[in-house]
Amino acid sequence: MKPALLTKSQTFTSLARVILSRCSIAALTELISFLSTHFQHEETIMASKGFGSGAAAGISGPLESHKADHKRILDFANDQRRQALANGTELVHRNCASKIAELFVFHANEFDARFEGRL
Repeated sequence: MKPALLTKSQTFTSLARVILSRCSIAALTELISFLSTHFQHEETIMASKGFGSGAAAGISGPLESHKADHKRILDFANDQRRQALANGTELVHRNCASKIAELFVFHANEFDARFEGRL
C-alpha cells in the first residue's frame, strides 16, 4: 500500500472511531468533509490521467461508476446527518459509523483496488 493511501486509510479509521465513540453530528460532519475532499481529489487524479474516458454512448464508464459509488457513500452519510438534525438531537445512530465503514471498505476493495498502481 502506498504511504499516501495508508495515511488516508488511517485518517478515515480514526474519524470512524470518533463517530463510534461519540456518535455525534459534529464527528459525522467531520467525516463527511474528509470523505468529500478525499473523493474529489481521487476523481481529479483519475480524470487528469484520462482514466475511464472513452465509454460508449449511454454506458457508464469506470470513472462515472467510481464517482457514483462516492456519491452513494456521501448520500448515506448526509442522510444520517439530516435524520439526526430533523430529530433535534446531537447524536447519530450508533450503526451509522459501522455502515459508512462497510461502504468505504467495499468501495476500496471493489473500485479503488482496480486502479492501484495505474494512477
